Amino acid sequence: MYVPGHRPGDTVWVEDPGYRGAQTALTGGDLTVVPVPVDAEGLRTSASDWKDRPPRLVCTTPAHQYPTGAVLTASRRLDLIEKCRLHGAWIIEDDYDSEFRHSGELLACRA
Repeated sequence: MYVPGHRPGDTVWVEDPGYRGAQTALTGGDLTVVPVPVDAEGLRTSASDWKDRPPRLVCTTPAHQYPTGAVLTASRRLDLIEKCRLHGAWIIEDDYDSEFRHSGELLACRA
């Protein structure tokens, strides 16, 4: 997997649990894969994560996390975007089925 400006060994955060195919591709791209926990509100980062092992890249499935189905809350999305801006990290958003809903409105994209 090509990541603009990446260097071998750069840190990439992936959801835990998460999609193994993405983890395999990232590992194959000479990136250091770091699992980050997922809870009912999606990807759960902490201040110590950003301090101790800041990412160059974050891979997330925010609209329908695989395999849990959790939706990354708006506050966590905005926090992730802000922290990535501060640390110069890229976000890869795997939006594989965001339009699939059993009920409720579609989730709007956040920029």
